[in-house]
Amino acid sequence: MEAANSPLLDHGELVGVVHCVKEVSESSQLLAEVAREVERGDSWDPAELLHTLEAVSAVEASLYAQRQESLALENKQLMRAIETRDVIGQAKGVLMERFNIDAGGAFGLLTRLSQQTNTRVEQIARTLVETKRPPRSA
Repeated sequence: MEAANSPLLDHGELVGVVHCVKEVSESSQLLAEVAREVERGDSWDPAELLHTLEAVSAVEASLYAQRQESLALENKQLMRAIETRDVIGQAKGVLMERFNIDAGGAFGLLTRLSQQTNTRVEQIARTLVETKRPPRSA
């Protein structure tokens, strides 16, 4: 974030300071701007420069934490999807063997049962896989 302070005057008398904060898509943009100003010879108060660098550091830390959290959530979702896909595949195999149907037919059975019972396909598949029933006799 980029911040700027502007004096708030009333009849020429300072009555406050307006602190404006502007989102910066990349904190590196702010650092580049600071570097350009320093190269031009603009003087920076050391305290102001330190404050700016601390703000950039805080933004970077926050963005890093958000990215880490997002990646952890995505990883969890992908692991869940893999587990769900595996269980559904096993259930399709059970249905294919028991009813002598192809994979599409087995998935169709699972989805129809899901819609009719208002139960997630994954839960139906898990129940089917965990049910201990002997295979149908030949």
